[in-house]
Amino acid sequence: MNKWIKEYPKEVGLYWFYGYRYGRVSVGEAQEPEYCLVNVKKGGEDHLFFIADGSLMYDKETEEAWFKKAEYPLPPEGFEKEVE
Repeated sequence: MNKWIKEYPKEVGLYWFYGYRYGRVSVGEAQEPEYCLVNVKKGGEDHLFFIADGSLMYDKETEEAWFKKAEYPLPPEGFEKEVE
């Protein structure tokens, strides 16, 4: 499924981002759109924080921001979780 949304997520979780993370032009140079994994976390007063590559991500810096919920892959075949 290729369901991308063109708005910042409103729920906690992992999302793929595709777009211009620092705008189409950053430090005077044209930028290319990029992919990055974004962790959306809830902070004080239910404020959502967007963390990508260890840094906060701000909607005022991004352009053409698209998000897609990240799906966790199945564990490797033969992997069994130990139960105590």
